[in-house]
Amino acid sequence: MNKKITDIAISWHRLPPYAAHLITAGIKAVDLSVHVVASKPLNLLAEVEGVISQPIYWIDSSGDCSWASLGLPVPKLFFQAGWLSPAFKRLGMEVKQAGGRVVCFSDNSWKNTPRQWLGSLGFRAKYLKQFDAVWVPGRSGTNLMEFYGVPKDKIYQGMYGSNPNVFTPGISLEERPKRFIFVGQLIERKGVSTLLEAFQKFRQQFPDWKLHIIGGGPLELPLDDSQIDCEGFSSPHRVAEAMRNSRFLILPSLEDHWGLVVHEAACSGCGLIVSEAVGAAPDLVNKDNGYAFKPSSVESLTTALTEAAKKDVRQLQIAHKTSLSLASQFGTNIWPEVFKTIINDLGANHQRHAVSTL
Repeated sequence: MNKKITDIAISWHRLPPYAAHLITAGIKAVDLSVHVVASKPLNLLAEVEGVISQPIYWIDSSGDCSWASLGLPVPKLFFQAGWLSPAFKRLGMEVKQAGGRVVCFSDNSWKNTPRQWLGSLGFRAKYLKQFDAVWVPGRSGTNLMEFYGVPKDKIYQGMYGSNPNVFTPGISLEERPKRFIFVGQLIERKGVSTLLEAFQKFRQQFPDWKLHIIGGGPLELPLDDSQIDCEGFSSPHRVAEAMRNSRFLILPSLEDHWGLVVHEAACSGCGLIVSEAVGAAPDLVNKDNGYAFKPSSVESLTTALTEAAKKDVRQLQIAHKTSLSLASQFGTNIWPEVFKTIINDLGANHQRHAVSTL
């Protein structure tokens, strides 16, 4: 690779700490100068800026933006945050017009809905020629992008992932308290109502199990229930600690593009109980470490909770090891390798300016 060429840029919408760790790992893995352009996160801004040890070009993703307004040259290779935010879209168009290459970050997952069928037509008409490659979280995202017309050899997996230095394995599951954990927003889309109803049914047979809920939102929780522990929004380090003291993560979402929390729990060695609407399910959940249940189905979730509680010592040990093994395919250990692969595949010599389309 050419040394210190200032022609690569990465953008991210509402740049969160986990993405900051991924980007930093990628920058350290290449002997190139990489600019970071992002809209500000909803919280933990200081942590994000501390992780990325170089200036971040903060922008309003809904506003107008150009490379000139940032004081930067137009990069030859741009990792673009999605295709809908006006500012990132404008930056990507400038790169293409200058003969550069654009990689789209896409976290959408395959749902086989009428909206996605219509979306396929729109994507092919408006965006297909704009991107030279697409970087998705996992298999579900790959299925969607193939449906949208992107060639399989132009789709890369591993876009999302937690920091394994924070989310560490801890003790094996059979040594942990009989506790489920939910981490996320307390909103209907996350399936919280389904979770609470299923847990109430489950505890009739297993009264010694507890449920730990971490998150904030408008939904009311049974704060007077001794079997349900609730705490508000917490730092990644606090969430990691709570996961290491739980046997199974529950994510009953009605819709979730990927679900980073599933990878965080897998890195923590937890078993996984997630709805089939969670995009990470095909990547991180199998018969050895968890269950994928029907979204909104109290009965299906109750069955999954019951089967999890019945696992013996050997099955719990297998679940622990399986989650750790599947988790190793994502995160800061893998992201830099994919980053380098994309750079090489799209032509790292940066001398070629011909526009390449999918």
